[in-house]
Amino acid sequence: MKILDRFRIYTRYHAIAFLSTFVTYAFFHASRKTLSNSKDSISIFWTNEDFNSTWPVPHNNQTWEYKKPLFKTYDDAGVYLGVLDTLFMACYSIGLYTFGYLGERYELRKILAIGTFCNATTLFIFGCILPWTNCKSFTAYAFIWSLNGFAQSCGWPTVIGIMGNWFGMSGRGFILGVWSSCQSVGNIMGALMVNAFLTIGFEYSFLFVSVTLLMLSIMIWFSVVNRPEEVGLPPSDEKSDEDQEPIISEEAKVKVSFWAALLIPGVIEYALSYFALKLVNYSFFFWLPYYIHNKFHWDDTESNSVSTWFDVGGIIGGILGGIVSDLWGHRSPIVFTFVLLAVPSLIGFNNSPNNKGTASGLMWLLGFFIGGAANIIGAACSADLGKAAVEMGMESAVSIVAGIIDGTGSVGAAVGQVVIPIIETKIGWSPVFYMFMAMSALSAVCLIPVVWRELRGKIRRVCRCCVPDEPEPIVNQNFENEIDTNPNHEVQR
Repeated sequence: MKILDRFRIYTRYHAIAFLSTFVTYAFFHASRKTLSNSKDSISIFWTNEDFNSTWPVPHNNQTWEYKKPLFKTYDDAGVYLGVLDTLFMACYSIGLYTFGYLGERYELRKILAIGTFCNATTLFIFGCILPWTNCKSFTAYAFIWSLNGFAQSCGWPTVIGIMGNWFGMSGRGFILGVWSSCQSVGNIMGALMVNAFLTIGFEYSFLFVSVTLLMLSIMIWFSVVNRPEEVGLPPSDEKSDEDQEPIISEEAKVKVSFWAALLIPGVIEYALSYFALKLVNYSFFFWLPYYIHNKFHWDDTESNSVSTWFDVGGIIGGILGGIVSDLWGHRSPIVFTFVLLAVPSLIGFNNSPNNKGTASGLMWLLGFFIGGAANIIGAACSADLGKAAVEMGMESAVSIVAGIIDGTGSVGAAVGQVVIPIIETKIGWSPVFYMFMAMSALSAVCLIPVVWRELRGKIRRVCRCCVPDEPEPIVNQNFENEIDTNPNHEVQR
């Protein structure tokens, strides 16, 4: 009932904050899918003998220089795509720390709008301008995609900051569990859009997403409100009179520095856990369609369609995990269970037969545990820890905490994109899955201190409830009255 009661106080401003950030970040993820789900087509494009044959012939008529492919082999193109993923995640992780810090000092709405505009611009240049002009510069592709990674990094800290400002602790697991499905929804949308445009050219999927992001940047600038106080509404975490804690004046509150946010209990543990978990999650994000195509020899359209089951599992896992964590009152035991169960799921998927139904089911199970855990950590846990800064006498630190956790996770994702192409090319996909299993187990290990603290605290509260209150000592009323009427009376022992 406490969760349902929260829905009665929500206004149209809450709906605008929820829907605008949901749609915007969904298209952030869709923009990443334009590359990851087009890798096979892009690799073929870069290794085509007629690559750049339409570029104007130079004055010396040496047309052979323009007809040779960008890469000699398909595998070389795949390795370079892995380098692009690494550069993207490296710049993305740096940007997360940067925008997480800036989000506590400047308007979240403006940062998100400008970042969305830059995302649209760099995506259009990478996916449309460079191929249409037959660019043969490795540096140009790498530089533009790195800029795109930095531009996209503004998204997560700002949208989590906005959502954390508008939705309080009660029911946050469920609300952010539903909201965090924007990542998986964006992945599915991106996969479907790539499928729709592959027949006419992968560039048009980049074009469509770029135009959509451009329109969203304008919508964000004019419609989103940073926090309830700006429109005369009470703060999202305002407590009832009986639960009211001592109020800390605005003058007493201090701006949250990077190191102060890092020392909030639980931030380091969740950040390290997310380092290992996001390596696995984003490896599937970047390489799953490519892996399916090469293992089962299905065409790109079928590979993209089957890979969406991973995101469907992530949506359901994030929502159910959020609901259970709300009812339980703690999130770390749920996340710990999810990442631990991901290990046998990885074993099953690695040994999946060449059957679409079986592969889709195992993929859904993987998405439920891996994607669900990632959604809970990145959204609900980040918001909880950021709001905990208020109890320590600081201002809300949702944006910077989200930047630290997701930034550390992105470092792990960047490491994974370096290692995966090397291992896969030299040894094969099975060792890659062994690495995924080890990272999932490591993610669970990092959460053990948080799980122990939360379970110990819950056990203590239960024990205090079970112990009856001590009876008040019986006082002799006559003796008490005698002392009251004779203040100089001395009691002999």
